[in-house]
Amino acid sequence: MISTEWIRLDYTTEMDIEDSLFDDGNEDSREMDRLHDIIVKEAIALGFTGKVETKLVKEGTYLPETISFIYLDKSDPKPYERVSHCHALIEVLESIINK
Repeated sequence: MISTEWIRLDYTTEMDIEDSLFDDGNEDSREMDRLHDIIVKEAIALGFTGKVETKLVKEGTYLPETISFIYLDKSDPKPYERVSHCHALIEVLESIINK
């Protein structure tokens, strides 16, 4: 029987705090990188088969920020999506896993 239950990734208080700090431009990029790594590892354990590259990116006059580039397939040359917030990363990965 096929499960119809939506697979969810954990969104912790720690992630919520860092997302809030990001909105104010005060996030800790090392902490955000660590949290993105936790999210990706959980997604892989729950069936995500693509790839995620997380990088520190400086665009324009903004401070460097952690951005995760999400690929549907490990061989895709272009990312499907790019996100900075933990919550956004979770939403994209959940939607891919639950297709």
